[in-house]
This record gives sequence, structure tokens and C-alpha cells, in this order.
Amino acid sequence: MQLKKKGFTLPELLLAVAILAFAISGMLYLFVNCSFLNNSNRNLSIATSHGQFVMEGIKNAGFLHCKKI
Repeated sequence: MQLKKKGFTLPELLLAVAILAFAISGMLYLFVNCSFLNNSNRNLSIATSHGQFVMEGIKNAGFLHCKKI
């Protein structure tokens, strides 16, 4: 009677681990890149909002403080 061995061989396991490591490293790269982009976009949004606030202040000031030449 011959025994049937069930399971994975060592090369199959190494290949599976290599593929998994490659996929996880790609996802980690995307996560870090998205984190930097999120921070950059947050700063851009804050700068735009502040610029809008300053422009509204200039618009509402009128010409009362301008000197005549």
C-alpha cells in the first residue's frame, strides 16, 4: 500500500511567499504615496482657503483707504 502525501512542496511555498511579498510591497508603496499626496492636497486646500479669505477682505474693503494723487 502506497501512502499519498498531501500538501505543498517547498518550491511551491517559496513561490507563493515571493508573490505575496511582491503584492504587499506594491500595496505598501501605494499607501505611502497616497499618504504624501493627501498631506500635499491638505496644504493646498488650506492655502486656497486662506487666499480666498484674503481676497474677500480686499473686495469688501472698498476704496476708502486709497489716497488721492
